[in-house]
Amino acid sequence: MRLPRAYISSTKLFLDCLGWDRSKVTVEDSHEGRYADYVFSSPRQVMIVEAKKNDATFELPAGSRQLELALTTLRHGNTNLRCALDQVASYCQERGVPVACIANGHQLVAFIAARSDGIAPMKGRALVFNSFDSMQQNFLELWQALSKDGVLEGWLSRRLFGDAAPILPSKMSDGIRAYPGHQRRNSLQTSLQVLSDLIIEDIARHRDHEYQFLTDTYCTSGALSQYAETAKQILGTRYSALFDDSSPSPQLTPAVTKKGISQKLWLIVSRSARSCL
Repeated sequence: MRLPRAYISSTKLFLDCLGWDRSKVTVEDSHEGRYADYVFSSPRQVMIVEAKKNDATFELPAGSRQLELALTTLRHGNTNLRCALDQVASYCQERGVPVACIANGHQLVAFIAARSDGIAPMKGRALVFNSFDSMQQNFLELWQALSKDGVLEGWLSRRLFGDAAPILPSKMSDGIRAYPGHQRRNSLQTSLQVLSDLIIEDIARHRDHEYQFLTDTYCTSGALSQYAETAKQILGTRYSALFDDSSPSPQLTPAVTKKGISQKLWLIVSRSARSCL
């Protein structure tokens, strides 16, 4: 892909060249009264881009062909770049967004602004493209670092941190937009809740309708009785296969009869009690 040598807006760079969808980009996103130029989401916020004017050229090391530079080197003696780095880093840290990027139309600096490895963000390194020629010649690195797929896969972190940044699996909640939160009820659900609180509760308390309410609300025990009878038949079939006439099968004796506790059961319990004494 050939990039124009003239100035190009940040939106064109990320939408037309790096594959981002316009619906995933929020312009002038507000957080506690502070506005970030571009916030990229998929579906959670993953990158913030601070766009500067085309004439706000960043003083980058002359003649350097290195894509990776220390942020302390970039900040030293460069007021415009230092202020831009601090600004976008604060946006990311306030919102918990990892990737920060500043662009002025023909230069681009990307780094990890929200770190969890105990190192201050401004003590780390950044990926630097000092011109359109640099972007074109190193377009694979540009795509890997700042395209939608590259950002989601954490390529920039692995490039800048090396072995110090283990690849952790993403949380399942990351795929849920606006998490944590709750689903708002629509008007129909709210009306049904109000009606249930007013009507159903009164019906349950009304003596004249209590029997009908309980009958229509709770399930009968017929199904349980049917399952119990089926289980009894299965056990009977199994016992008949295990025992014959010479070895009779166990007999089921009711524990309680019309005359009270079964005498046979009473004898067994008495013997057990005496043996324990």
